[in-house]
Amino acid sequence: MQQKASSIKNILESVVSKMSGEKKDKAEQLRMAWEAVVTKEMGRHSRVANFKAKKLIVNIDSSVWMYEINLHKQQIKADLNKNLTGRNSNDEAVKEIILRVGEI
Repeated sequence: MQQKASSIKNILESVVSKMSGEKKDKAEQLRMAWEAVVTKEMGRHSRVANFKAKKLIVNIDSSVWMYEINLHKQQIKADLNKNLTGRNSNDEAVKEIILRVGEI
């Protein structure tokens, strides 16, 4: 059986495309999950900024809202994990939520 050879350029483009698509999908899932689990008011004052190594980084527009969201952070994390994994389990999609004042 003879296989058709592919160029390294084509292979790399395919791999990078798949990897970046997966990252975009995950980022979109996190944004949607965040909006689903926080109140509308919290959602207006916060934005998912990054996700790396199961740490979700969220920008908050003021220290007042950072304090408010921080009060509910453990419940938000539990709700996010339930939303993202579809069940209550020890398999957490988000292990930590880091809040920081920043541009939303």
